[in-house]
Amino acid sequence: MKKKLLSITASILLFVQGAPVLADSVVFDDIESSYAKDAIKELQGLGMVNGVSDTAFAPTSMISRQDFAILIAKALQLDVTKPPSTATFKDIPVSHYAFPYVEALVRAKVFQGREQNIFGVGEMLTREQLAVVLVRGKQLLSTSRDTNLPFEDRNEISDWAKADVQTVHEAGLMVGDGTYFAPKRAVERQELALVVSRLLHLADHNAIASGVIESITDQSVTINQHTYAKGETVKGLLGQSNAPILIGAVISFETEGASVTKITSLELHKDGQAVEGDEKEFSRNLVLDGQGYMMDGNMDVKADYITVQNLQVSGNFRIGDELKNDFYGKNLQVKGTTIVDGGSSHTVVFDNSALEKVEINKTEVRVEPSGSTSVNEIVVNSNAVVTADAGVTIPKLTVNDGAARVEIDANVASLNLQSSQDSVVSGTGNMGTVTVSGSAGVTFQTTGTITKVEITNKDAKVTLPAGVKIQSLVLPDGVAAADLIANYSAVSGQISSVTSASGQALAGSRSSSKSSSSKQARGTVTGNVYYGTANKPLANASVTLQGLNAATAADGSFVFADVLSGAGQSLSVTADGFAPNPYTAVIDIVSGQTTAVPAIVLTSSTNHAPVVIQAIPKQTIALNGSGVIFNLSERIQDEDGDALKFTVVSLSPKVAKVELNGSELKVTPVAAGTAIINITANDGRGKTASSLFNVTVTAAAVNHDPKLAASGIPDQSAYANGAEVSLDLTQSFSDEDGDALTFQAASSNEGSVAANVYGNWLRLKPLQAGVSTVTVKAEDGKGGKTDASFIMNVTAPPAVNHDPKAAKTIPDQTG
Repeated sequence: MKKKLLSITASILLFVQGAPVLADSVVFDDIESSYAKDAIKELQGLGMVNGVSDTAFAPTSMISRQDFAILIAKALQLDVTKPPSTATFKDIPVSHYAFPYVEALVRAKVFQGREQNIFGVGEMLTREQLAVVLVRGKQLLSTSRDTNLPFEDRNEISDWAKADVQTVHEAGLMVGDGTYFAPKRAVERQELALVVSRLLHLADHNAIASGVIESITDQSVTINQHTYAKGETVKGLLGQSNAPILIGAVISFETEGASVTKITSLELHKDGQAVEGDEKEFSRNLVLDGQGYMMDGNMDVKADYITVQNLQVSGNFRIGDELKNDFYGKNLQVKGTTIVDGGSSHTVVFDNSALEKVEINKTEVRVEPSGSTSVNEIVVNSNAVVTADAGVTIPKLTVNDGAARVEIDANVASLNLQSSQDSVVSGTGNMGTVTVSGSAGVTFQTTGTITKVEITNKDAKVTLPAGVKIQSLVLPDGVAAADLIANYSAVSGQISSVTSASGQALAGSRSSSKSSSSKQARGTVTGNVYYGTANKPLANASVTLQGLNAATAADGSFVFADVLSGAGQSLSVTADGFAPNPYTAVIDIVSGQTTAVPAIVLTSSTNHAPVVIQAIPKQTIALNGSGVIFNLSERIQDEDGDALKFTVVSLSPKVAKVELNGSELKVTPVAAGTAIINITANDGRGKTASSLFNVTVTAAAVNHDPKLAASGIPDQSAYANGAEVSLDLTQSFSDEDGDALTFQAASSNEGSVAANVYGNWLRLKPLQAGVSTVTVKAEDGKGGKTDASFIMNVTAPPAVNHDPKAAKTIPDQTG
């Protein structure tokens, strides 16, 4: 591809109006003020550019459309030996010197006419036309599907050119002046030189690209009018048998040379059909057969009546809301999340598939894993039906807010109900552990077995199904069964055991709880267990008080909500791997009040060294930059919870200096060079960890002021109310750093001369007789600027000279 690129760009630039000159002997004397001077010299040194004479390059000369057509046809090595017998364009007849080249480009879909049957012979090639030809000839593809051009004159870009202007802008080939693209302006030779120079420094294109699939043959696939060969790994997925569903699909892919070698994402957009009469379900679906292909990315189904089979997807697999009815997946493997945003009461089936996580967002959809399908987790965010074959058990099913009615006709090992809105759970599936952590009401209308119901939220209100045996009911500490189970009196006989979260057996009724608590004064005890010098929360530690047990939560907290009051109560904490084990304390419990136990801090039995969990990678910073900052506590941690003390040393402080504020490290550049930064973390108990990283400080780039041409801006003259004077400021100003320049202009006598800047053009309107000094300021956006002034003299238009008139008719005379 690189060789093809060079042949194209070389042929484009070898547009000569004079004899070719050897590159090493050419000294162009007309490019010093050209903004593309460096690019012209580079291409000159490569032997890729000729001048119009021995010493002239003619940087501001322009190129006609027909001459450019000849060059690009030769560059693309198109066959021009068999032109058609009739001309496509009226202004390029069969006899025209460019006829065979123009027709070859039309056949290759690289060049089109300016309008119907008109090529535009004699017209100059414009910037937007160059963008289109670069994209078509080089088969460049945009990385974005949206046209979001940053130019203020974007509305002046023709609709047929906007996507291609976007592409060359993204590639950095044609960037405008930073504000305007100037799509209709003719392309100059210096401009073309700059574009070619950028092409030479651009990596091969199409390493990663995207587009719409337009056609598929045995050996090739056409995407956005560009035809690619099919690499061995993608031949199955991009086979002709998949053409009915793939035509119109949006694809992201990688290439090597002119071949598609890898598919990184796929969007399906073409609908199948609904079955009729007694036809088998899904029989009219459009089918995508991956033939075992592993797609390294995401897949999106944005169509209805779709079947996808024999495909592996490393990313997410989404069924979009464009799917209103049926989806059938067979032999699918999805490593990411399978997202169901589409479907209805019609079935979304996954047959003999392996899915990690399924997220159901579409209301009233029916999702069915069948055959030998395995699903690690299903998350339900809307009203839905989850069904599965008898041999399929769903390990985990979570019901979130948005799901008010969920029907579960599948075996579920763990059902988690964490909604804050009232919900109804129905169905025939058998449940293992049902956990209710939400604060709302939950009504079970299920008929399958339930092994265990655990309620962790004291605000929940649960209605259990009648006639269903429940082996175990677990309630929060300090709460009776009748407080949380709305129909407890009716279903208590179905429950084998009722215990608190801490393992205490409960009678369950509200009345018995009240009567027992009234016999003796009681209180509440709370506390937290931590470990290490950094006081990290310790979860799952066992806390014992008055024969009751409680496990600490993730934040290290524990609660005994209803215990006997009294002084000198013994509380103990045990945790494997921590000391002391057990930890004991004596507390006083006050009747009717909450007793807060002082923070309990344990120490790890074995002291572990700190661990570098994320080393700082090599850094490159500019000398005039502000430096870089890192939070060391996020990169080096201690599993014992010990507070770490950091020390940091720069081994080359004359290159980069370091500042440490607690765990925040700041590295500041001092001079160009490379420094090694050494970090040490000490846990205060004899264990340390060290980490090194390199910092390269690059010399600050010198920004040069824009340059004014030696000739400056010539003085101007005009008649009052005469024609506007236009000056191209790029002929007077240049920037050796290649920075895009912006211009401002001011007239000292605005009553005589109005001065306005439009992009790179200065417009001078003569208003009335007078003299004005016009000052133009050029700025590069990086602090560099240059001023230039010139005189504009506006004079009154010359008086109109009238022919002599006879004051009185001279009578005829006789003598």
